[in-house]
Amino acid sequence: MNFEKSIGAHVIFFDGNYCVKGYNDSFANFFDIEEDLTGKHIDDLEMPADFADFILSGEEEIELSLNVKNRWIDVKKETINTNGALIGHFFILEDVTDQIINNQELIALNSVIGDVQDVMSMSIHFKDAEGKYHWTPETYALIDREPRLGDENNNIFDSITVQNLDNIADNRPNIDDDVYVEDFTIITESGKTKYLRGTAHNVFDDEGNFLRLIMTAQDLTKEHLQEANLKILDSLMSDSNYQLGVGSYVHEIGSDYFCISKEAVDIAELNENEDSHMQLKSLSGNFVDSDAFKKEVGKLISGELDKIDNVWEYKSPKTGQIKKLHVINSIKVVGGRIFSFGGIKDVTSEMEKQEKLKHHNMELEMLIRESNHRIKNNLNLLLRFISLEKRFNKNNPEKIIENTVGRIESFSLLHEKIYNVDNFKDINVEEYLNSLISGLYSIFGDDGSINYNSNNNELILNSEILVPLSLIITELVINSIKYGYVDYELDNKAINVSVDKFDNKLILHYSDNGKGLPKDFNPHKSIGLGWRIINSLISQLEGEYEVFNDDGMHFKLTFNI
Repeated sequence: MNFEKSIGAHVIFFDGNYCVKGYNDSFANFFDIEEDLTGKHIDDLEMPADFADFILSGEEEIELSLNVKNRWIDVKKETINTNGALIGHFFILEDVTDQIINNQELIALNSVIGDVQDVMSMSIHFKDAEGKYHWTPETYALIDREPRLGDENNNIFDSITVQNLDNIADNRPNIDDDVYVEDFTIITESGKTKYLRGTAHNVFDDEGNFLRLIMTAQDLTKEHLQEANLKILDSLMSDSNYQLGVGSYVHEIGSDYFCISKEAVDIAELNENEDSHMQLKSLSGNFVDSDAFKKEVGKLISGELDKIDNVWEYKSPKTGQIKKLHVINSIKVVGGRIFSFGGIKDVTSEMEKQEKLKHHNMELEMLIRESNHRIKNNLNLLLRFISLEKRFNKNNPEKIIENTVGRIESFSLLHEKIYNVDNFKDINVEEYLNSLISGLYSIFGDDGSINYNSNNNELILNSEILVPLSLIITELVINSIKYGYVDYELDNKAINVSVDKFDNKLILHYSDNGKGLPKDFNPHKSIGLGWRIINSLISQLEGEYEVFNDDGMHFKLTFNI
């Protein structure tokens, strides 16, 4: 029993003869009893019969609900004994009319307007036939107002600002029991704006007499703001500056409204179970230089910056990995409300590709410069060869042309191979030498009688090494074709070339099965152009070589790489 709401006598006693021994005025007034009750027997009192039966019952503790003057009263009876002797019966009465009506109206409303809204989430208040208002704690909470004296005589909504309220006003005619539904806005005494949905309908008794006007109100502020914010998001997202195809987030400046899209949560690897406020806080805190990021946002809000549009390093809260996020953030005003709106995109992979491409382009530029320099050097070398040919074979122009063409073939083939590899450097030795020697056979008129054998084990060499090496091999092949088999009959003529790599050394083995070199031949002192070129190139490589006869000429070159 709620003593704060009790209206009944706390000192009403009936002795064993059920005569009144003590009472208070509230009890007598409640039953409209004006005479002195002291000594009166219960049978002489005009009160509801069920209450009299309640008093006369033998139960020591019992509760009863009864209807008095169209009010619902809860009565609690306690029997008091002292040392086994009956002192009397103590009664407490509580007015529960509002609660009963509210429960009844909830049931009625559920059947009448249950398709409109959830009635259990409403606040309910009513105005009775005498014009008295009955307010519930839920209604006071809805308008952020404490109960005040005299509220039963006044519409407490008049103490706040109410907008767009018409059909459910409390002065509507008491002519029908239709349910009216209306959305309206209130501004509370504390300045809060709330968006409500209200209902109103009249209740009549069985004879058609008006009993009360039941009114409800439901707070739809959250839903209203969500709908408004969705429209704002649509407006913001239509801005071409934010067509990132990625996650977005919004914060209304000066309010507790935060919103972040699922895409943004996924990109930033945030906790899906946290609210938007905590997710945005985590987002800004996980940038590697979060202080700088927050400082930029502060400048944006203060108006020092028009926009944030750059890439920030971000540490994933789930994996700890560093990724790069492209962040675009600006201030937007929509419907008088100021929003900080942003978009994020994971550009980690894209930037890695750009960095690789940048590095590749830089390397390509360097290789092109190197290649141009190498071409210039090779042309200079070729000019030197031509000059030497003119000195050694000035009376034999055909030989000058023939030898020069052979060397050009070597350079041409080398450059062709260089431009067919990705890095302009590394060349497959086997493929290159096969093409080179085949070209030399064609230039120097070999009829296919000289076989070529190689064993280069898919060796890859840098073009800087292969240029002098290929020129040495070119001179050796020219020497074998032009001198090794002259006046020397042999059924299986063969040239053998192998290039091997051991640790940091490269070894070239070259041999033919021709007639070999003269017995007194010394390549270091040879006056022939071919061997002069070979010696010059070996000197350039800082290599060592040996030449000997063994069923033909054998040549072995060793140098460091």
